Amino acid sequence: MIVSDVSRGLLLRLPWDYEALLGRDPNTASVADAIRACVSISFFFRPWIMPTSPAVIGHNYIVCCDGGILSNFSMSIFDRHDGRPARWPTLGVKLSG
Repeated sequence: MIVSDVSRGLLLRLPWDYEALLGRDPNTASVADAIRACVSISFFFRPWIMPTSPAVIGHNYIVCCDGGILSNFSMSIFDRHDGRPARWPTLGVKLSG
């Protein structure tokens, strides 16, 4: 799920960013919370308040909205993030008027 952390202006990729950026164990995090945060489209649904670890973040929660706020065409989620070269190129087509 792609989620916009509007508290800090970060794009979160859940469940991969749970531990590093939120201080939560991804194995115990609720899938429903990630989906609810992802579908919080501005002006239609209220932002989702997601609990975090105060030791990592500095406070108990963040405010989350739809990931399209920060990245409306998130092709980078398909790229490798381990420093190794890609096995094949990532291609995307955005159709808009």
